[in-house]
Amino acid sequence: MTPLIETKNLSKTFISQGKSICALRNTSLSLGKNETLGIVGESGSGKTTFGKLLMGLFTPTSGEILYRGQPITQKDRQAFQYIFQDPYASLNPRMCVEDIIGEPLHFIQACGKHERQDKIEEVMELVGLNPLQKKRYPSEFSGGQRQRISIARALITRPECIICDEPTTALDVSIQAQILHLLMQLQDELGLSYVFISHNLAVVQYISHRVGVFYKGEVVEENDVSTLFQTPRHEYTKELIQSVPKVISPVMDTLPVS
Repeated sequence: MTPLIETKNLSKTFISQGKSICALRNTSLSLGKNETLGIVGESGSGKTTFGKLLMGLFTPTSGEILYRGQPITQKDRQAFQYIFQDPYASLNPRMCVEDIIGEPLHFIQACGKHERQDKIEEVMELVGLNPLQKKRYPSEFSGGQRQRISIARALITRPECIICDEPTTALDVSIQAQILHLLMQLQDELGLSYVFISHNLAVVQYISHRVGVFYKGEVVEENDVSTLFQTPRHEYTKELIQSVPKVISPVMDTLPVS
């Protein structure tokens, strides 16, 4: 089957103070429908650069991004949404929840006031939020609830792919597990594809189908999650796996997997 998204020799170089900095080099990966591709690596390895290239927030220096087998266009990117790391910093404190969640509709879909309200309430229920709280502001919600607001905002346009950039890092361990389980439920219900970026291999192992390991701007290893964790090939992957934190696993194991 043709991948939903495919990158071929994707590279990105930034110029800083007259010097070239290669953030991503010759990256070739693919993502299928209803699949989660985990992206792991230390800070500065190119993970976030990769996600922002997919979103169109950065322009590739070289290489290409394909969507359903064809070069991606700006219109195609309407099928993409982004969940940011920090649920405290990524929500405008001056906007109420319904305006935060409904904001993407202004840019992607034309709909009337009543239809917009229906969509907002529907997606709030989908992520486990009470629609009666839609007039409240982010400061009135916990960190986990704020990340649910972020997820609802990403879902409002019914995307095919969501790029999750460290979406649980700022949360307590038990809340991390709840958010991961919610993402998995939504994937099953809506047929979503995820690019899940994280430095935490325990989280990536739990949610991903395949994993790409980034090191100094390159993909040094890519495989299905079971094979990669059981028989890693690259020395850097072996070092990462040996350092996997164990504390989150028992919490996750208590949750049903869809």
